[in-house]
Amino acid sequence: IMAKASLYTQEMIEKYTGAGYWENITLSDIWERNARQYPDKEAIVDSRNRLTWAGAKIWIDRLALGLLELGLKRDEVVVIQLPPCVESILLRLACERAGLLHLPVLRTLRHTEMTHVLGYTEAKAIIMPWKYRDFDYLDMVREMKPNLPHLKHIIIWGEDVPKGTLALKDLLNTPLEKKYPRDYLESKKMPPLEFSMIGITTGTTGLPKFVESPICSLTVIGKGNPRLKIRSDDIIPVTTGAALGPNVPALNMGIHVGAKIVVLEHWTAEEGLKMIEKEKVTLPSLVPTQ
Repeated sequence: IMAKASLYTQEMIEKYTGAGYWENITLSDIWERNARQYPDKEAIVDSRNRLTWAGAKIWIDRLALGLLELGLKRDEVVVIQLPPCVESILLRLACERAGLLHLPVLRTLRHTEMTHVLGYTEAKAIIMPWKYRDFDYLDMVREMKPNLPHLKHIIIWGEDVPKGTLALKDLLNTPLEKKYPRDYLESKKMPPLEFSMIGITTGTTGLPKFVESPICSLTVIGKGNPRLKIRSDDIIPVTTGAALGPNVPALNMGIHVGAKIVVLEHWTAEEGLKMIEKEKVTLPSLVPTQ
């Protein structure tokens, strides 16, 4: 796997960079800039965490450095199978900063789909819960593991971490940023014309298919739809595990102006309304069934 976008010709690159659509900036650069401009402003919250932009930067850097210290190399794949949460979002930015490919998948995928996902991409690591909503993710991966020789690291999200796995919380609590020069990750991060995120498409039949999501395209869609008029004081939710779709206003648009992101782990109408009321959400972005 190479992180260069295979469908981008040199002619396209020159056309869109020349027109100013594609810029020399990454998603993690925008979070870095917000950490400087709005250090004490709340950036992202869920039911367990409330982080300022400065606090989010610390988590992103620790996750990036922690993944690199595991021995993960440039362009290797990390699969993220988590419910919507602060960690699931910051992990995407951490992988971009570390020069790694990341593949967010829905938490509802099971053995057949996950065997395909992990095997096809030759993923080196998976980050997931041990057990969540009556399903044992670790049992699933251990059953698949004999057919996944490339999978080296199982990283568990949550407080309970079984033997033989790694704890995501340990990466977050270890101040690795003190061990490296401040600009260390600048030399590791993915450049804007390459991709760090592998998108996934899942129809009603067949196995998941994989899509390159170049960073330059993810930053430019953040400038789209000016009719929304998103401002720094807006509060935008993430209520699905989708990589993009309804999450674009929060993860791609709002970050350009430092809007706050609120993450709801499991959607029900009742919990959604409670979240909107509690966090004073100004711009709900939902799928039609929600």
